[in-house]
Amino acid sequence: MERPGVLITGASRGIGLACAEALARRGWTVVGTSRDPRAYEESLRGRLHPETSFHLIPMDVDRDASVEEGLRRSLSLMGEIHAVVANAGCSIVGPLEELPMDAVRQQVETNLLGVIRVIRGVLPHLRRRGGGTVVVTGSLAGRIPLPFQSVYTATKTALAGLCAALRMETRPFGIRVHLVEPTDIRTPLTDHRKRYLLPGSPYGDRFHRCMHIAERAERKAEGPEVVAEAVVRILERGRGSTRIPVGRGARLMGWIRGVLPDSWAEALIRRHFQV
Repeated sequence: MERPGVLITGASRGIGLACAEALARRGWTVVGTSRDPRAYEESLRGRLHPETSFHLIPMDVDRDASVEEGLRRSLSLMGEIHAVVANAGCSIVGPLEELPMDAVRQQVETNLLGVIRVIRGVLPHLRRRGGGTVVVTGSLAGRIPLPFQSVYTATKTALAGLCAALRMETRPFGIRVHLVEPTDIRTPLTDHRKRYLLPGSPYGDRFHRCMHIAERAERKAEGPEVVAEAVVRILERGRGSTRIPVGRGARLMGWIRGVLPDSWAEALIRRHFQV
């Protein structure tokens, strides 16, 4: 029986790696991508049974040529793409006033344009084969804005709109589009997050207090396996919600944000992060 093939971006660690491992164990042919897969080869060796099919290849979602080459290599490894998990992303924090424009561009490039590049490349293959699944890793920040993470929040909010519009465009071709929205998840992203704060910044005390609360919650949160379980359900059941909060309290927080007036919701967020 043919193994279904799935492409997962940002698969060298965190949520992407958890998704790759879970799907490989369930018989999928997984092609994961990373900007520098060689940096992870040693740590990944031996994690999976030899009979599983998990390939980690280079792909920089910020570059058109790299995405095109990665898709060509993915097809040669799996034969046919049945699904894509657009997961690669980055987190850059700081007061918007003090963020360098290069840092703003980098976050938009990776979190939004990188997702678009990958999906655009995969859609013709899914359409020609008569269907498939697109899963995008968003964030509950797409519903609940995070202070000092304004650009990150903007990219994740944009992904929600992207998925909603794309879902209507591709439905006649049998292509399903799902947005997974994790809340706090324990991943290496916490330690790899880039920070910008000018010396003597008027935002300093509030910024440090806010990030301490946010990162403390991330380190105590559930692991990325909870997101991988949601992705497995989406891909293997062939149905389900189109916008899926994941993680401890995520559904409740999403529901509360949906019913509260903006002023009330923002007051609660400010109080939580002590800003």
